[in-house]
Amino acid sequence: METIGTLKDVVSVDELVAYLQRKGSNRLVYTHYTTLVGLQNILNSKRWFLSRGDNASMNDQHEWMYTGSQLHWAKTYILCFSASSKENMAMWGLYGIPATQAISIRIPRKAILQWLESIKTVEGVQFVDGKPSYTKLAKPNSLVMHDVAYASQDNIRLRNERIPHKQVRDFRLNHEQLTGYIKDVAWEYEYEVRLQASYLDDMKYTHVALPITDELISSFEVMCGPNFTEEKQLVKLLQTHQIAKPITYSKFTNLLRYRSLCDICTYEYKQK
Repeated sequence: METIGTLKDVVSVDELVAYLQRKGSNRLVYTHYTTLVGLQNILNSKRWFLSRGDNASMNDQHEWMYTGSQLHWAKTYILCFSASSKENMAMWGLYGIPATQAISIRIPRKAILQWLESIKTVEGVQFVDGKPSYTKLAKPNSLVMHDVAYASQDNIRLRNERIPHKQVRDFRLNHEQLTGYIKDVAWEYEYEVRLQASYLDDMKYTHVALPITDELISSFEVMCGPNFTEEKQLVKLLQTHQIAKPITYSKFTNLLRYRSLCDICTYEYKQK
């Protein structure tokens, strides 16, 4: 298959998948929005969890129900990043909960690709009484970084590129090859690039775990969210794991007011 230069050159589902893989593996930076607890879990376990696509804990249940193949979702695991190097306010709000613990982890392309090349083992994850237990698994049939395309009623979009559905031969939202590669346009603000692990057989595990290297950890650049309040705990965590890169701070620090149900509650707790 010839290298596809732009989205406008795509005329088949095979070419669309190949184009998304090429774009996804060539982003300058990969940003993962999470919380201090999420970072602690990654560093202390030295594992990064990928969630099965049809997992009930996924925030976008529409994706596995209406895009790609439901049969393929049962053997597909994903880890989500944003390809944008700029802050994304919607991502802070969606993934940085509670806001006082919201952080992002930025990783440069070279570190991500070297990590993926180093992976030799994968573990299935089961939770027993809320604690993870691990079972060694065979490596997935494929483990790739790729961009996510967004589908409206009429076209397919990727950043500033767009083409009509009809340009792509055999295109349909539930095409099995597009499992994990396409989402509804309502999610376009995420600028998502994801790590996707695919198996040939159905998997009983809701998550798989990939071991992370010291080299990957040392590449982490941590940014505190607009309402982050746990700086002492974060500094201690980074020192423990010898992450030397300085902490960065949201340019919206102390300038963002998220409203919660507690903010508009008419009841007051009075201590006796």
